[in-house]
Amino acid sequence: MYPTAYGVPADAGRLREGESVLIHAAAGGVGSAAARIARALGAARVYGTGSSEKTEPAASLGYDALFVPESFADAVREATAGRGVDLVLSP
Repeated sequence: MYPTAYGVPADAGRLREGESVLIHAAAGGVGSAAARIARALGAARVYGTGSSEKTEPAASLGYDALFVPESFADAVREATAGRGVDLVLSP
């Protein structure tokens, strides 16, 4: 779990300080670890997706906002003023 949670944003995604990331399955093992790792790497904004019953537990993991998978694209556009995110992690 931790190699994926670190490797994707740090190595494959080359997440840089000040960038934003969207993590699908935010409350899962990889998602919960990736949120903390993204912050440690300097992510300015960390967004996540997850089912409505899992957003409450995921909220304590440091996400700026959590969205349901069915409508996340519009919600991300709204949250980022149309800019979108720099990196998407989909475990």
